[in-house]
Amino acid sequence: MVETSSIFQQVFAQKWQQLPPVFQRHYNLNANSHDRITVTGTITVNAKGLMKWLGPIMGMMGLLPPKPAKEIPITVTYACYPDSNAFHLERIFHYPDRTDFIFNTKMILLNDNIMVDLTRCNVGWKFTYDYQDNQITLSHQAFVFKLGKWFIPLPIEWLLGHCNSYEIPVSDNTFKMAMQFKHPWFGILYEYFGTFHFD
Repeated sequence: MVETSSIFQQVFAQKWQQLPPVFQRHYNLNANSHDRITVTGTITVNAKGLMKWLGPIMGMMGLLPPKPAKEIPITVTYACYPDSNAFHLERIFHYPDRTDFIFNTKMILLNDNIMVDLTRCNVGWKFTYDYQDNQITLSHQAFVFKLGKWFIPLPIEWLLGHCNSYEIPVSDNTFKMAMQFKHPWFGILYEYFGTFHFD
């Protein structure tokens, strides 16, 4: 039998006890378990420049939600599975004028507070987790491609910029989050942001 362990108590280490209740609830999942937590909310997706044109391709590849829109109803399930030590995110964007878009990724802990968020085509985002000043920050390290057990750096920041994300608490049951691809020359090329709550 595989032993379960808290993924994010490892990530946040001594800071775990400092997390607001909404974040302890959000991240209270154990690897190699049947743990599942669902939140609902609304999210806005914006894209410009190259990312606007790449949207349909990225959507087909399952890399990012393809269509910009405001206040899209969304359901997100955070899940773990008995045969996996990853943190799975299963997102359903309920676009009012088109079929639901499903965007699934899994976060793999590399070491300490460094993780990779991996898409279904094995392209991923390597980042660090941190909690400070009442905010969780996911800070860009690299884009990667997973080949076997290796995470190979993809030097595409010149094209897409850096990806960063943050989460802030609103109440014991609600939090806000935002994610951005920001280019040093062209500014924010892609972003989504929204508010989520536990039912």
